[in-house]
Amino acid sequence: MPPSLPRRQRDLYTYIIKYIEENQCSPELKEIAKKFNVKPPTAHKMLQSLIRKGYIHSGRKTHSGYYIRIIERNESKVQIAEVKTIGEINSQSEVLKFGEVRSQHPVIIHYGSPDDYFGLEIRGVNHKYYLVPGDILIIFKKVHNPEHVGQ
Repeated sequence: MPPSLPRRQRDLYTYIIKYIEENQCSPELKEIAKKFNVKPPTAHKMLQSLIRKGYIHSGRKTHSGYYIRIIERNESKVQIAEVKTIGEINSQSEVLKFGEVRSQHPVIIHYGSPDDYFGLEIRGVNHKYYLVPGDILIIFKKVHNPEHVGQ
């Protein structure tokens, strides 16, 4: 369990994992609310924080209803990391500002460490690459293995 989660979120994450292991299905929102002694809207906000940080995925299927999936972290080389956004880029792909940490975003990375990546926030529309204002362009700074060049 990554230590970056606050205690309450870590407790919720652990609860969801154990619940799914024991019941072979996701807990319902009302069960989460009861377990953590909160109202369902608060339980929903707690789930949303884990989704934003990349620990879980949720959705709704018409035949089976709401579901929660745990994003695998230990068995694969894929990891979720907080990548720093350190600049802006305009619609012509020109860097406008660079160097100051503006925000952090959870990103799935396949190799390297989180420090090997940074983000640039898009300012303006780039039709060629389907980018809109507010999108974050994630940049990998260096290549660890020449096999990955061009992939």
